[in-house]
Amino acid sequence: SGWGSASGIVVSDLDANVEYEFLSRTRNQLLCPSDYSGSISTYTLAQVPGTPSLVGTSTDTITVILDPKDNSSSTTFSIKCLSDGTTKYVQHTTGLLGDTTDWVTYTDWGGSSGVVVSSLTVNTRYEFMSCAKNSYGHITDWSESNSTWTLAQVPGIPSLVDTSTGSVRVILEPLENPATTQFSIKCLSEGTTKYVQQSGLLDTGEVWQTYSGWGSASGIVVSDLDANVEYEFLSR
Repeated sequence: SGWGSASGIVVSDLDANVEYEFLSRTRNQLLCPSDYSGSISTYTLAQVPGTPSLVGTSTDTITVILDPKDNSSSTTFSIKCLSDGTTKYVQHTTGLLGDTTDWVTYTDWGGSSGVVVSSLTVNTRYEFMSCAKNSYGHITDWSESNSTWTLAQVPGIPSLVDTSTGSVRVILEPLENPATTQFSIKCLSEGTTKYVQQSGLLDTGEVWQTYSGWGSASGIVVSDLDANVEYEFLSR
C-alpha cells in the first residue's frame, strides 16, 4: 500500500523519449531482500518541439532550424509546411516539399544549421511547424508555427515603346513574381534620379504598385518629358 497499491506510484522528473527499465524485489520482517523480479521497460513520450527558426530566405529557398527542446538525440521529427491552402512536408534528403511526412533526427535535419527548403515560389508566404516522435512511435502535437515570405524576383528589363517628343510608354517585365508583388520604376536622366508616379509624371518619391497597377502588358505612359533627351528606366 505504501507504493500506491493497484494505483501505483508516478515516477517523475524523467527525460523525454528515454527508455527506463524497472525491477522490484521484496524483503521480509528481518530485512532480508529477495532477488530482483524480471524487468519491464518503456519509453517516455517525446516533448513537443519549440517554434522553428526561419533564416536565409531567398527567392526560392528558406532555411528551417528545428528547436528540439529537451528531447533525446534518438527522437525523430517531421516538418510541416502550409502555403496557399496546401499542406506539404519537408523531405530531408532533397529539401523539397512532398506529400508524406519524413521522420529523421535533429542531427539529420541539419542540427543548428537547419535544412534548406528549396524550389519555392517567389514572394510567397510559407508557414512551418514541427512535431516529434518517440522510440515507440508516439507522436506529439505540432509545435507553434513560424512563417515568412520568400523574396521577390528581380524584374526583367522594362520595354520602352510609343516614344514621342514628350512621353514614352514603360512596360514592366514581372518575370515569375506573383500578382501581389509590388514594383517601383526609377528614371535616370541628365544626372538626376526620379521615380514614375501613378499619374505618369516623374517625381522624387518612390511609388510602389503591382504589375496590374502599372498597366500590366499595356504599361504606363510617362509624360511631361523634354524633347530629345535620354531617359533610362529601371524597375525593382
